[in-house]
Amino acid sequence: MQVTITAVDWADPVGARLRRQDLEERGELPTGPYVEPGDAERADHVELLLIARDRISGTWVACGALRPLEPSSMVRRGDLGMPRRQASAAVALISWLFVIPECRRQGLARLVLAELELQACALGWFTLRLLAHPERLPALALCTAAGYTRLAEPAPAGADGLVVFEKRLPPVEVEGWV
Repeated sequence: MQVTITAVDWADPVGARLRRQDLEERGELPTGPYVEPGDAERADHVELLLIARDRISGTWVACGALRPLEPSSMVRRGDLGMPRRQASAAVALISWLFVIPECRRQGLARLVLAELELQACALGWFTLRLLAHPERLPALALCTAAGYTRLAEPAPAGADGLVVFEKRLPPVEVEGWV
């Protein structure tokens, strides 16, 4: 499958639909009046949301998000609004990675993850963490195959029982960054 990966705002309706589908599948939708998953909290914290679309069918098939784990000041806007990269040891979290069920096992999660890694480098994050459920064997296999190392430390508060993976990314030169 050939896809186009696009960065969108957290409130984008396609991204919201994919995130909702993921939460429904996991049985984690909030009870009571519907509140878009993470809108109030995550919209302020998510640095990047990517969505992937099948080039042939036009179907939106996957999404992934990236947010800082540590306070970060590594990206500054210069004159004319052009970003300037500064050295940083900040850590970011792959906070969302989802592929619709009918498109799984085709390498889409790996493609979205690779694009998130590239964008993390462009934003100055060279250490990424990812949380995975210990019973989701395909997710664990993806983390390992993509070069993530399982950490012994416990998951952050609110993510009890999840496995923490980490990957250190090599710095890359990004066109347009000084």
